[in-house]
Amino acid sequence: MMKKIIAVLAAVLVLLASACSVTGTKPFKDLTSDEIESVSVNCIPPDKTVETDDTDRIDELVEILNRLVIYDEDDKEYAGQSVTFTITKTDGTVTRINAYNPQLIIDGVKYSTKQEPCSKLNDLGNRWIDELSADGKTFDEVKKLLSEYPSDYSAVLGSGCYVNVHGEVKAGEDLKEKFLSDVDNGIASEIVTVQFTTEGDPIYDYIYFSGEDFYCVEDCSRDRFKGSYDDYTQYRYKHLIADGDRIILVNDENISSYEQVIGSEELGSNDYRIIF
Repeated sequence: MMKKIIAVLAAVLVLLASACSVTGTKPFKDLTSDEIESVSVNCIPPDKTVETDDTDRIDELVEILNRLVIYDEDDKEYAGQSVTFTITKTDGTVTRINAYNPQLIIDGVKYSTKQEPCSKLNDLGNRWIDELSADGKTFDEVKKLLSEYPSDYSAVLGSGCYVNVHGEVKAGEDLKEKFLSDVDNGIASEIVTVQFTTEGDPIYDYIYFSGEDFYCVEDCSRDRFKGSYDDYTQYRYKHLIADGDRIILVNDENISSYEQVIGSEELGSNDYRIIF
């Protein structure tokens, strides 16, 4: 009789375990927005990170997290975009949640997951990357980025930059249009442009729009005739103006045309920048 009871109990445990595996668990079902101090999200690609403590955004995140479902641990390797939320709570603890459909990775442990809420988490991370004003790269990071671009003309054309050769666009018109569209919509964005000196040396510019203003770094390191001019110089501007085919960055909100820029006796060469 005892053997039968033990066998029945064992069968019940197997059924319970199987049921749990099928229905899954909700690891964040009790999480509330009040517990969260701030959240950062990193998306790879494009390897961008933004951070927020906005209550409305955190509420939206928590609503999705409450519905997340995980099943058994899953050690398989998958390909795709990685979207990682790093949650810092008011008590100082940190939780990392990586939406990597069909996996959800919580603090490094991989679980199979329910697709719909995980997809919503992935979509939310990408939207934050587009909408939030990221801090951008540091000056040293930008210098390293620009230093890796080529010097050879043919290689420059295939480097993924906006390329302008003595007034004629040779590559990257789509990059320019996307950057300008992002600026119009207040979305953080960046672009690398390149022009050539009369001697054929490339001059690179890194331009970053934070959602509010512009950060630029000029790279003249390949210019053989730059003299004592610094290899890398950084600038900041508040406004973008479009005058025909010319796109100009300025700090003076009263400037609205190219003629005002070139005709001004008060503006120095660092007070404006013609980027397109």
